Formats: sequence, structure tokens, C-alpha cells
Amino acid sequence: MIKKMILKIFWFLLAIALAAGGYLFRNDIKTFISPDPCKSVICENNGTPKPDTAGGCACECPNGFIGTECESFDITKVQALLDGGKTPKELYDGTVPLDSLYGKTYEGGLIFYLNTDNGTGMVAATENQGRAEWGCNKTDIKSLNNVSSVPSDPETVEGARIGDGQANTDAILAECKEEGIIAKLCRDYRGGGHQDWFFPSRAELNLMYTNLHTKGHGGFAATKVYYSSTEWDDNVVWALYFKGGIQYEDAKGSLRFRAARAF
Repeated sequence: MIKKMILKIFWFLLAIALAAGGYLFRNDIKTFISPDPCKSVICENNGTPKPDTAGGCACECPNGFIGTECESFDITKVQALLDGGKTPKELYDGTVPLDSLYGKTYEGGLIFYLNTDNGTGMVAATENQGRAEWGCNKTDIKSLNNVSSVPSDPETVEGARIGDGQANTDAILAECKEEGIIAKLCRDYRGGGHQDWFFPSRAELNLMYTNLHTKGHGGFAATKVYYSSTEWDDNVVWALYFKGGIQYEDAKGSLRFRAARAF
């Protein structure tokens, strides 16, 4: 009877010990049985559950992620996130501000525009490309819309708008066959291995100034003038003075430029 009682007590104590992660007595040796603190911990974004020094469990987050479960983007690691495959739209939707995206390297260039509705955007060439001739002086490019209106925000006139640089470049190259002109140099640029670079429109160039140059990105020549692909007439085109962001009409000649591409 006593043996049975002792056996029942032993099994009762053993059940308590196992349930509570307590102590198991076996062969007169006290062995601590600890439950796995990370068994039920789930980390997001490929984070790894790791036991901590307090006996609990914490998520070890990959570069670019923070939070208890690695659920949030680290806005100080935006470049790492882009390099790791995140898109600008994913980061923006994940509360990364636009200013933290501008100037970051993506798709061969520096981000200077993002359409936050559909995720499309534009990048500028990463380095200054010198100066060159706009081309075809005293020749009106027939398929380019002549823009004589002052700049507006947003630009609404064909040829000056965001998204018009590609078509402007195509039109210039179709009609102006001179060597070494800006449109051709932009199209031949191979930044990031891409072949779809273009000569930016008035609005696109202004965004480069606003979202790159004024924020210290891009290495633009601060006291120089850059051409856009927006034409005024056969002899005049739109340009931007980078010292103060002044957009004005200038004669077709030789000035600085910076290629752009869309993503």
C-alpha cells in the first residue's frame, strides 16, 4: 500500500514538473527541463526567433527591418531594402516617407519621382554627363509640341509634363540627325545596363532639381544651367538654372544635361 502511494506521489510530482518546466529527479540527479521559449514565436520578413538572455525569445531581424516581430521597415536602411528587392511603392506603402526614397539608387539611377498610386517612377543618371548641343538650331521639330506657357504645378501642356521626356526624345531623334546631340547621348546612356534612357521634359528636370539637388543628391553643378527636352520654337527651348531653380527659355546651344529613365 505504501509503495503504491509513493509511486502515485512520484508520478504526480513528475507530471507537475513536466507541465511547469520544473525539475525531474532521475538517478538521484536533479535535471532542469526547460520548455522552448521560441516554439510559438513567429517573426515576419524572414526574421529568426532567438532565445534571449532573460529566458524569453526575441526576433532577430534582417537588415532593413525592425519591430518586435520584424514587421516594420527601418527608414534608416532604405537603400538596403531596395537592394534586397523591395520596390519604392512597397516602402512608401509601409510608411517610408518620399524624402527617404529620393536620391536612393534604384534601377540604374537615383530616384527623383514616384507615382504613389501605381508605383511607377523615374530615376536620374547617377553622375553628371557634361554638356552638349541641344541640336537642330533654327529647326522646329514638327512632332514636338511648342510650349510657350510658363511652368505650372502640375504641368498640363503636352511636351512639358511628367512622362513626356521619352516621347520628346523619340521625336527629336526622328527629325534631328546631328551627331552628339543631347537626345542621342541620353538614349545611348547605359546606366545600370538599361537602354531606355531619355532627355527629360521641363517638369521632369524640375523634379530632379527639387527632389535631388535641393536635398543634396546627384552631384549637379549648382551654378550651371541644364537643358530640358521641351521646345519653345525652332530656336528656343526650356532650361533650368540650378542656382535658384529658375526655369526659363534659352537658345538652342550647348549646355549641361542629365538623362532619366522610367521604372
